[in-house]
Amino acid sequence: MASNKYTFVLLAVIILLLVFLVLRREITPEYQREEINSLIAKQLANQKKGVSVQPTIGSDGQVTWQRESANKPRNPEIKIDVLQEYFSKQKDERVQLLKTINDQYARGNQYYAVLYNAIVPEMYCPDMVRIGNVNDGGKWICNPWALPRGNCSVYSLGLNNEVSFEKEVQQFTKNGCRLFGYDVNYQYNETKTAYAAMNGNVGQVEISNQTNFNTSAKSIETLFEENGDSYAEIFKIDIEGAENLALEPFLAKYRVCQILIELHGQPGEMLQILVAVAKRGYLLYFFEVNGNSLSASEFSFIHPDCAARYEAVLLAPYLAEIY
Repeated sequence: MASNKYTFVLLAVIILLLVFLVLRREITPEYQREEINSLIAKQLANQKKGVSVQPTIGSDGQVTWQRESANKPRNPEIKIDVLQEYFSKQKDERVQLLKTINDQYARGNQYYAVLYNAIVPEMYCPDMVRIGNVNDGGKWICNPWALPRGNCSVYSLGLNNEVSFEKEVQQFTKNGCRLFGYDVNYQYNETKTAYAAMNGNVGQVEISNQTNFNTSAKSIETLFEENGDSYAEIFKIDIEGAENLALEPFLAKYRVCQILIELHGQPGEMLQILVAVAKRGYLLYFFEVNGNSLSASEFSFIHPDCAARYEAVLLAPYLAEIY
């Protein structure tokens, strides 16, 4: 009998506790809910670095993201001239440190450490996102919302049957850009079909600094001439070292807006290409070390002539002063 009595009392306590918790949740002051929602939103925003977005929390607790309007200040407490001053005061020390990689074939992890520690953006892009495959194949790009939706060419050198980047570019542009994809190896029919559906063409070409019509070797300049282009909005290149000879002659003749390039080799080799690109007027806005090897890294450049369209702002150029 006593056992049943204790069981009844315990059950009553549990029910009262549950009622209290439910009522406590219902009467939580609105301002506390807003503070909690704001904290959650900030944490989520920190996980989506590089994207200028406004989080909205619905009544069901789901978070949705909307891109902020272009004219909305992203952080009124930090002005661009403050960033420029901060980057500028480190510029000379950064240049001197990178000059210690004075050999094209500089080897050893100590040189990789110098390269990757010393390099920082020269341009600030507030709406920077990584589009395409979340693994290998995705690329960092400045403000794809600003891509033209017509009269736009996108080049991808080194497809390797991976077209996730191009698919997302065309989602931003509503298939408004012309795509030109090339690879030294034969691409699957599925790749060609997908490219054609995205207003694109695929070619089997060995990228070289000189064109030889008796072989598959072609310069990048020849590709532009064949396509009737004098300019490209996006120029993506991953050709496993062939960029060492083919890129600079092309940039001497043609202008592009954004360069997304994977470099390969020793620190001195990579730095020489970075400097060569910078001397053609392009400014670094991001880099990403390849997770598989220190000897491969992604670099993203933008030309000042088109920077305003993508809302990119100058910080402190330094790469062109190294050599």
